Amino acid sequence: MSASRESMTVRRWAPYLAIAAALLAVWWMLGREPSAPATTGATSAPAQVATSTPAAKPNGEPTPAAVEAQANPPQLLVDITQVVAHRETQAERDDFQRRSDNDADLAVLAVELKQRASSGDSDAAAALVKLHAGCADALQVPARPSKSVPGMPAAPPTLAQRCAGFGPPGELTALNLRSTAAAWRHTAAQLGDATSRMLGDGSFAMPGSPQALERQRGAEELLRRGDYAALLDNPRGATSLSMLDSQHAWMPTLCALNLPCANDRCRAACDDRNDSGWKQLAPREQRVALGQQAAILDAIRSGRYDTLWRSGAMP
Repeated sequence: MSASRESMTVRRWAPYLAIAAALLAVWWMLGREPSAPATTGATSAPAQVATSTPAAKPNGEPTPAAVEAQANPPQLLVDITQVVAHRETQAERDDFQRRSDNDADLAVLAVELKQRASSGDSDAAAALVKLHAGCADALQVPARPSKSVPGMPAAPPTLAQRCAGFGPPGELTALNLRSTAAAWRHTAAQLGDATSRMLGDGSFAMPGSPQALERQRGAEELLRRGDYAALLDNPRGATSLSMLDSQHAWMPTLCALNLPCANDRCRAACDDRNDSGWKQLAPREQRVALGQQAAILDAIRSGRYDTLWRSGAMP
């Protein structure tokens, strides 16, 4: 009787024991799975770290990508060995700017500027940098067509419309224009354009390196001839090379030297809210800012610019 009762108990619990055993087996198998999935035929690509490479390491040294960029500059668009580099008169430079601001077809203007640049005209080459870079920004994204209003004069053409001769709006046209602008900047720098020399290729230049020294010479040439407008148009040019404060030393000094402003970019940079920001600093910081402003003025007056730049000595 006892054996019969035990047999019935086993039969009653058998299904539950079977389920428990199955669950235990599944749990055991999952616990033994490798952390990476097994590959069958095709292999998975390894995880990628950030693809963008910084221009400089934390200790200030250039990265291999930055070194490679400096070692492989854009192509020259003028054979500088076959021309005599020269500048145009101020009146002709002003005409370049006026036409860049107003001509209806900038692709036609670019052809004329290329002809001038091919003879060694550094100002024409520099104008081509601005023209191609500006059109790249304007054509990056297709613009919505403007609607005419009955009884109202037609609106002047937009920059994108004036740049239409370079290609249809979109990423590819913008990329090509930026590449051309970089090539013209390199060409203008080789022809002696001070702004292009100061800006270089935009990559990190280690203090004291040949690239940094060349950019300093470009900035010094602009300071020497009093072209403060060019420095304000490209605020990162000189300030990225300098040990002095950009916002509270360089900008107030350049604004004071460049008055009155001749373009919207200068007026925006030298607006009281930006130009006078140093006045809102604590008293000690104000004294530091005023001392740095005085150092810039003293360097300009004396022609000794070495005190403005970062030294090549690493900490």
